[in-house]
Amino acid sequence: MKKLIFFIFLFILSGCSNPIEDSKDVVNSFLISVNSSKAIDESIVTDEYMKLLGDRKYYVIDNWLLEVDESQNFHDISIPEPSFVVTAKGVSKNGFGMDLSVTQLFNTIIDDGKIRIINSKDFIAFDDLAFTIKDPAWENYWDSDKLEIIEFVKNNIKLSIIKEAYFEKYSDSTIHGRLKIENNSSYEISDIAIEIDHYDDEDKSVNSETEYVYDSIKPKGYREFDWITLDCNKCKRQEYEIKFVK
Repeated sequence: MKKLIFFIFLFILSGCSNPIEDSKDVVNSFLISVNSSKAIDESIVTDEYMKLLGDRKYYVIDNWLLEVDESQNFHDISIPEPSFVVTAKGVSKNGFGMDLSVTQLFNTIIDDGKIRIINSKDFIAFDDLAFTIKDPAWENYWDSDKLEIIEFVKNNIKLSIIKEAYFEKYSDSTIHGRLKIENNSSYEISDIAIEIDHYDDEDKSVNSETEYVYDSIKPKGYREFDWITLDCNKCKRQEYEIKFVK
Protein backbone atom coordinates (compact mmCIF):
# COMPACT_ATOMS: atom_id res chain seq x y z
CA MET A 1 0.00 0.00 0.00
CA LYS A 2 2.88 2.37 0.84
CA LYS A 3 4.35 1.59 -2.57
CA LEU A 4 1.07 2.43 -4.28
CA ILE A 5 0.77 5.76 -2.43
CA PHE A 6 4.36 6.57 -3.36
CA PHE A 7 3.71 6.00 -7.09
CA ILE A 8 0.47 7.95 -6.99
CA PHE A 9 2.51 10.81 -5.54
CA LEU A 10 4.94 10.49 -8.47
CA PHE A 11 2.04 10.61 -10.92
CA ILE A 12 0.75 13.79 -9.31
CA LEU A 13 4.18 15.38 -9.54
CA SER A 14 4.18 14.46 -13.25
CA GLY A 15 0.97 16.40 -13.78
CA CYS A 16 -1.64 13.64 -13.47
CA SER A 17 -4.44 14.66 -11.11
CA ASN A 18 -5.52 11.13 -10.20
CA PRO A 19 -3.50 8.34 -11.85
CA ILE A 20 -6.10 5.64 -11.20
CA GLU A 21 -8.98 7.61 -12.68
CA ASP A 22 -6.79 8.96 -15.46
CA SER A 23 -5.75 5.39 -16.37
CA LYS A 24 -9.40 4.36 -16.52
CA ASP A 25 -10.22 7.39 -18.68
CA VAL A 26 -7.43 6.49 -21.10
CA VAL A 27 -8.61 2.88 -21.42
CA ASN A 28 -12.21 4.03 -21.80
CA SER A 29 -11.24 6.40 -24.64
CA PHE A 30 -9.23 3.62 -26.25
CA LEU A 31 -12.14 1.15 -26.14
CA ILE A 32 -14.57 3.74 -27.49
CA SER A 33 -12.31 4.39 -30.49
CA VAL A 34 -11.66 0.72 -31.37
CA ASN A 35 -15.28 -0.29 -30.85
CA SER A 36 -16.51 2.49 -33.13
CA SER A 37 -13.89 1.61 -35.80
CA LYS A 38 -12.32 5.04 -35.45
CA ALA A 39 -8.61 5.64 -35.76
CA ILE A 40 -6.80 5.07 -32.48
CA ASP A 41 -5.74 8.26 -30.73
CA GLU A 42 -1.98 7.75 -30.71
CA SER A 43 -1.61 10.17 -27.81
CA ILE A 44 -3.09 7.58 -25.40
CA VAL A 45 -0.86 4.65 -26.40
CA THR A 46 2.90 4.26 -26.40
CA ASP A 47 4.83 3.90 -29.65
CA GLU A 48 5.64 0.31 -28.64
CA TYR A 49 1.98 -0.57 -28.22
CA MET A 50 1.02 1.10 -31.49
CA LYS A 51 3.58 -1.10 -33.27
CA LEU A 52 2.24 -4.10 -31.38
CA LEU A 53 -1.28 -3.45 -32.65
CA GLY A 54 -0.22 -2.89 -36.24
CA ASP A 55 -3.06 -4.10 -38.48
CA ARG A 56 -3.92 -7.03 -36.23
CA LYS A 57 -7.48 -7.98 -35.35
CA TYR A 58 -8.78 -7.56 -31.84
CA TYR A 59 -11.74 -8.60 -29.73
CA VAL A 60 -14.52 -6.02 -29.51
CA ILE A 61 -16.53 -5.73 -26.29
CA ASP A 62 -19.62 -3.75 -25.31
CA ASN A 63 -21.03 -2.42 -22.04
CA TRP A 64 -17.65 -2.52 -20.34
CA LEU A 65 -16.91 -1.67 -16.74
CA LEU A 66 -13.46 -0.52 -15.73
CA GLU A 67 -11.58 -0.98 -12.49
CA VAL A 68 -8.00 -0.83 -11.29
CA ASP A 69 -6.97 -3.93 -9.38
CA GLU A 70 -4.18 -2.82 -7.07
CA SER A 71 -3.05 -6.42 -6.57
CA GLN A 72 -2.04 -6.62 -10.25
CA ASN A 73 -0.03 -3.42 -10.34
CA PHE A 74 3.73 -3.40 -10.74
CA HIS A 75 3.58 -6.93 -12.18
CA ASP A 76 6.36 -6.59 -14.73
CA ILE A 77 9.81 -5.32 -13.78
CA SER A 78 10.56 -4.67 -17.46
CA ILE A 79 7.91 -1.94 -17.57
CA PRO A 80 8.98 1.46 -16.27
CA GLU A 81 7.24 2.24 -12.99
CA PRO A 82 4.86 3.57 -11.98
CA SER A 83 2.25 1.52 -13.85
CA PHE A 84 -1.36 0.48 -13.40
CA VAL A 85 -3.39 -2.47 -14.69
CA VAL A 86 -6.92 -1.54 -15.75
CA THR A 87 -9.44 -4.38 -16.00
CA ALA A 88 -12.22 -4.06 -18.60
CA LYS A 89 -15.15 -6.42 -18.11
CA GLY A 90 -17.68 -6.46 -20.92
CA VAL A 91 -19.77 -8.52 -23.30
CA SER A 92 -18.89 -9.90 -26.72
CA LYS A 93 -20.57 -12.29 -29.17
CA ASN A 94 -19.51 -15.86 -29.86
CA GLY A 95 -19.78 -17.59 -33.24
CA PHE A 96 -23.46 -18.33 -32.62
CA GLY A 97 -24.32 -14.71 -31.82
CA MET A 98 -24.74 -15.41 -28.11
CA ASP A 99 -23.47 -13.05 -25.40
CA LEU A 100 -20.11 -13.96 -23.93
CA SER A 101 -18.55 -12.38 -20.85
CA VAL A 102 -15.07 -11.07 -21.61
CA THR A 103 -12.30 -9.68 -19.41
CA GLN A 104 -9.45 -7.67 -20.90
CA LEU A 105 -6.48 -6.10 -19.14
CA PHE A 106 -4.60 -2.95 -20.10
CA ASN A 107 -1.28 -1.86 -18.65
CA THR A 108 -0.81 1.91 -18.42
CA ILE A 109 2.34 3.85 -17.63
CA ILE A 110 3.35 7.48 -17.52
CA ASP A 111 5.13 8.33 -20.74
CA ASP A 112 6.34 11.80 -21.62
CA GLY A 113 4.13 13.30 -18.93
CA LYS A 114 0.96 11.48 -20.00
CA ILE A 115 -0.70 8.20 -19.08
CA ARG A 116 -0.59 5.81 -22.01
CA ILE A 117 -1.35 2.15 -22.70
CA ILE A 118 1.76 0.03 -23.12
CA ASN A 119 0.33 -3.51 -23.22
CA SER A 120 -2.87 -5.54 -23.16
CA LYS A 121 -4.11 -9.02 -22.35
CA ASP A 122 -6.84 -10.88 -24.27
CA PHE A 123 -7.39 -7.85 -26.52
CA ILE A 124 -5.46 -8.84 -29.65
CA ALA A 125 -7.01 -11.80 -31.50
CA PHE A 126 -4.79 -14.74 -32.38
CA ASP A 127 -7.45 -17.01 -33.87
CA ASP A 128 -6.14 -16.43 -37.40
CA LEU A 129 -3.04 -18.54 -36.74
CA ALA A 130 -2.76 -21.55 -39.04
CA PHE A 131 -0.84 -23.55 -36.45
CA THR A 132 -1.15 -24.29 -32.74
CA ILE A 133 1.32 -23.50 -29.97
CA LYS A 134 0.70 -25.97 -27.16
CA ASP A 135 1.66 -24.07 -24.03
CA PRO A 136 -0.42 -24.66 -20.85
CA ALA A 137 0.35 -21.10 -19.72
CA TRP A 138 -0.73 -19.50 -23.02
CA GLU A 139 -3.89 -17.92 -21.61
CA ASN A 140 -1.87 -16.20 -18.88
CA TYR A 141 0.45 -14.34 -21.24
CA TRP A 142 0.10 -10.68 -22.14
CA ASP A 143 -0.42 -9.89 -25.81
CA SER A 144 3.16 -8.71 -26.31
CA ASP A 145 4.44 -12.01 -24.87
CA LYS A 146 2.19 -14.03 -27.18
CA LEU A 147 3.39 -12.14 -30.25
CA GLU A 148 7.00 -12.63 -29.22
CA ILE A 149 6.45 -16.38 -28.82
CA ILE A 150 4.65 -16.61 -32.17
CA GLU A 151 7.50 -14.86 -34.00
CA PHE A 152 10.07 -17.04 -32.20
CA VAL A 153 8.26 -20.23 -33.22
CA LYS A 154 7.77 -19.06 -36.82
CA ASN A 155 11.48 -18.32 -37.13
CA ASN A 156 12.39 -21.75 -35.78
CA ILE A 157 10.22 -24.04 -37.90
CA LYS A 158 12.11 -25.52 -40.84
CA LEU A 159 10.58 -27.24 -43.87
CA SER A 160 12.76 -29.47 -46.05
CA ILE A 161 12.36 -31.96 -48.90
CA ILE A 162 13.03 -35.64 -48.11
CA LYS A 163 11.93 -36.99 -51.48
CA GLU A 164 11.41 -34.89 -54.58
CA ALA A 165 8.06 -35.05 -56.36
CA TYR A 166 7.57 -38.14 -58.54
CA PHE A 167 4.74 -39.62 -60.57
CA GLU A 168 2.97 -42.77 -59.47
CA LYS A 169 4.23 -45.87 -61.23
CA TYR A 170 1.06 -46.57 -63.19
CA SER A 171 -0.24 -43.02 -63.50
CA ASP A 172 0.89 -39.90 -65.33
CA SER A 173 -1.33 -37.58 -63.29
CA THR A 174 -0.86 -38.67 -59.67
CA ILE A 175 2.21 -37.16 -58.05
CA HIS A 176 3.83 -37.90 -54.68
CA GLY A 177 6.53 -36.46 -52.44
CA ARG A 178 7.87 -36.52 -48.91
CA LEU A 179 8.60 -33.52 -46.66
CA LYS A 180 10.03 -32.93 -43.20
CA ILE A 181 9.10 -30.34 -40.60
CA GLU A 182 11.63 -29.55 -37.88
CA ASN A 183 10.60 -27.74 -34.71
CA ASN A 184 13.74 -25.99 -33.49
CA SER A 185 11.82 -23.86 -31.00
CA SER A 186 11.29 -24.51 -27.30
CA TYR A 187 7.50 -24.90 -27.71
CA GLU A 188 5.39 -27.87 -28.71
CA ILE A 189 3.43 -27.22 -31.91
CA SER A 190 0.75 -28.96 -33.98
CA ASP A 191 -1.71 -28.47 -36.87
CA ILE A 192 0.91 -27.23 -39.31
CA ALA A 193 -0.39 -26.24 -42.76
CA ILE A 194 1.88 -26.69 -45.79
CA GLU A 195 0.96 -25.10 -49.10
CA ILE A 196 2.21 -26.95 -52.19
CA ASP A 197 2.16 -25.05 -55.49
CA HIS A 198 2.65 -26.93 -58.77
CA TYR A 199 3.95 -25.37 -62.00
CA ASP A 200 4.11 -26.64 -65.59
CA ASP A 201 7.10 -26.59 -67.94
CA GLU A 202 6.33 -22.96 -68.78
CA ASP A 203 6.43 -22.09 -65.08
CA LYS A 204 2.69 -21.41 -64.95
CA SER A 205 0.71 -22.37 -61.85
CA VAL A 206 -1.45 -25.43 -62.57
CA ASN A 207 -2.38 -26.73 -59.14
CA SER A 208 -2.27 -25.70 -55.51
CA GLU A 209 -3.07 -27.77 -52.43
CA THR A 210 -2.66 -27.60 -48.67
CA GLU A 211 -1.37 -30.52 -46.60
CA TYR A 212 -1.78 -30.67 -42.82
CA VAL A 213 0.41 -32.18 -40.13
CA TYR A 214 -1.94 -32.57 -37.19
CA ASP A 215 0.54 -34.46 -35.01
CA SER A 216 2.18 -32.68 -32.11
CA ILE A 217 5.85 -31.94 -32.66
CA LYS A 218 7.87 -31.66 -29.48
CA PRO A 219 10.56 -28.98 -29.03
CA LYS A 220 13.64 -29.92 -31.09
CA GLY A 221 11.58 -32.69 -32.70
CA TYR A 222 10.47 -33.33 -36.28
CA ARG A 223 7.88 -35.08 -38.42
CA GLU A 224 8.21 -36.57 -41.90
CA PHE A 225 5.11 -36.96 -44.03
CA ASP A 226 4.04 -37.98 -47.52
CA TRP A 227 1.88 -35.88 -49.76
CA ILE A 228 -0.11 -36.80 -52.87
CA THR A 229 -1.75 -34.69 -55.56
CA LEU A 230 -4.18 -35.95 -58.21
CA ASP A 231 -4.86 -34.57 -61.67
CA CYS A 232 -1.38 -33.15 -62.01
CA ASN A 233 -0.17 -34.50 -65.35
CA LYS A 234 1.24 -31.09 -66.31
CA CYS A 235 3.11 -30.62 -63.02
CA LYS A 236 6.84 -30.18 -63.53
CA ARG A 237 7.99 -28.17 -60.53
CA GLN A 238 6.84 -27.62 -56.92
CA GLU A 239 7.18 -24.89 -54.33
CA TYR A 240 6.53 -25.55 -50.63
CA GLU A 241 5.65 -23.04 -47.93
CA ILE A 242 4.45 -23.19 -44.33
CA LYS A 243 1.20 -21.24 -43.88
CA PHE A 244 1.34 -19.35 -40.61
CA VAL A 245 -1.88 -17.38 -41.10
CA LYS A 246 -5.26 -18.72 -42.24
